[in-house]
Amino acid sequence: RGFLGVNSLDLSNDQQVALYNREKKTNLKTGSGVYITGLPDNSGAQDAGMKVGDIITKIDGANITDFADLSIAIGSKRPGDKVQVTYSRNGKETTSTVTLKDQKGGTSTRTKADLSVTEKIGAEFQSLDERTKAYYGLSSGIVAKNVIEGSEMAKAGIVDNYIITDINGKPVNSQKDVESILNKFSGTVQIKYMDDYGRNYTRGFKMP
Repeated sequence: RGFLGVNSLDLSNDQQVALYNREKKTNLKTGSGVYITGLPDNSGAQDAGMKVGDIITKIDGANITDFADLSIAIGSKRPGDKVQVTYSRNGKETTSTVTLKDQKGGTSTRTKADLSVTEKIGAEFQSLDERTKAYYGLSSGIVAKNVIEGSEMAKAGIVDNYIITDINGKPVNSQKDVESILNKFSGTVQIKYMDDYGRNYTRGFKMP
């Protein structure tokens, strides 16, 4: 699958925006579009000149009102595909051509054997800061990012910014933990996670 290469916030999600404002001491307004909170080095979006604070409003001319729209627009694309991304910066709209990459920064399609664990399950993960852990009373946790529409993670009910605390009964604190637990693992994966409202779930899926 191809990735834009952005960490994002769904501006249509009041709960997520309020949490982000509280954590980052910002004053973002809820509305339409996807706000860029970070750009991994060597990402397609960064290469195209996009910056933190830009709000993605269209992909290939189709309106992006929330994260689901973005997932659908990018989900069927492959590394190396080009998309026209329209974004708003300081109220001014710009359109750039972004070459999608895989999670490792490559632009060629690879076989299943070449894929990393996170590519197979369809999400990336960020470590949870200590303040948020304390707020929710957690001893471990990672934040799901760039969850791909139709992926195993999405089927398990996980969307961007949900907090995952355990995988296969083991606490997780980084993307590296996910890779080490699931590398060469086959069978049913059990995931414990928490939604935006602090509700806890246990779900599973068959490792692809």
